[in-house]
Order: sequence, then C-alpha cells, then structure tokens
Amino acid sequence: MAERYFKYLGKTSNDFNLTINPGVSNTSPARDVEYIAVNGLDGEVSIDNNRLKNVTKSFPVTSDGVDIEDNITAISNWLKGSRGWNQLEDSEDPNYIYIAQMSDEYEFDTLLSDFGKAIIKFVMKPYKYLKTGLNEIVLPSTINNPTGRVAKPIITIKGTGNITLKIGTSTLSLKSVDSGVIIDSLTETITSLDGSRTQFNKMTSYPFPKIAPGNQTITTSGTITECKIIPRWEVIV
Repeated sequence: MAERYFKYLGKTSNDFNLTINPGVSNTSPARDVEYIAVNGLDGEVSIDNNRLKNVTKSFPVTSDGVDIEDNITAISNWLKGSRGWNQLEDSEDPNYIYIAQMSDEYEFDTLLSDFGKAIIKFVMKPYKYLKTGLNEIVLPSTINNPTGRVAKPIITIKGTGNITLKIGTSTLSLKSVDSGVIIDSLTETITSLDGSRTQFNKMTSYPFPKIAPGNQTITTSGTITECKIIPRWEVIV
C-alpha cells in the first residue's frame, strides 16, 4: 500500500522526506448559528446566518533520514511560500481538492540530528471540490450536478451584443457585450476576457448564475461564438 502524502503549492510531503503518521485529524464544519435568550421563553432562539465556518485538517508527520535543521527550513519556506487560499490534496481522498492555507505556527520536536516530529495544521474552507468539476468544458445542452450542493461556476462567454444564458432556473442576462466576459459566481465578479476590466455594467441580472443539484437544461440566446464552463462541483468536508 502506498504511503499517504499531501500536496500543497505544487509540492508533496514526500518531496521533504515527511512520513504521515496515523492520527490525521479531520474537523466537520459548524454552522454559523447565534443563540439568543428571550425573557419568558424556555430555551433559546436560534438565528442561522446561512453559512458554514472554516475547518482544520492536521497531519502528524515525521522527518527522517535528512538533516533535520535544513529540512525544517525547507518545509517552512514551502508551506509559508504563499499567502491566502491554495489547493490542498490528500492522497487518501484522491477525488477531491481542498481549499486551504497554512497560517498557524507549528513546532518541530527535534529528537535526533536527522529525525523530528511535528503536527502540520491547515485551515480549510468547509467544502471541497470534485476534481472532475474543475476541468473547463464546452457548455453542453444539459449538465448534471452530481452533488447535493449548489455549484458556483466560472463561465467564459465569447460573443457580442445582448446575451442570455439559462442553466435550469438560473438566468444570466448580459447587454452590449463587445467581445466576451468571464463570470465567477463564487467571487461574484465579471471581467473582460483578459481580466483587465470589470464588466458589471454588462450584467443586467442577479444573483450570479449557479447550478442546482441534478440534471439542468441549458439554453442560450444572442450572438455567442464560444461558451465554456468550470462547474466546481462541491461537497461539505
């Protein structure tokens, strides 16, 4: 059986002679709920803010067979090499991509000159993406969301004039398109094809297009020369 590893910022734990030990910690996301006490009412009233909180995933690791001080430096420069959210892969969950960042400190227990232990903890978004939903495809006439979560896609439309795109019951309406736009429903942005200009003035509908679970019929109108989509199928971690 192949040894477990994780991949982050283009490199894997194997590249740094890290062995992942038993006891990887996975946290289920909590709903963002407020509880308010009301005079005269037993219990409390709950207010659901309609969101899930971030989670953590911890990997207990061992560094063995290389100079521990040099390896600690190399690992630190790897894991702290980029700010913000990045893709994280776990070989034990090969069909999914996590969205994670390494922001916390961690401590290496140096036991020998070539041996040390640490727990590496990532902060993660409360969802993960199916790898199959991160490939860009030509927009078909029907699309199937295989998850129970609404997907927030990236859609690239090349065309001119007034354009309408409908995915199931979700409608995107555009006006006076000059060459094309890129719509990101996760970040709720719309830009020119080269990404240099915002194009909110071209969008006459709201909210941003989403893909409901199950089979969805797709229709378009207007002058479209090309339409591609990255669906971003997601599930709760």
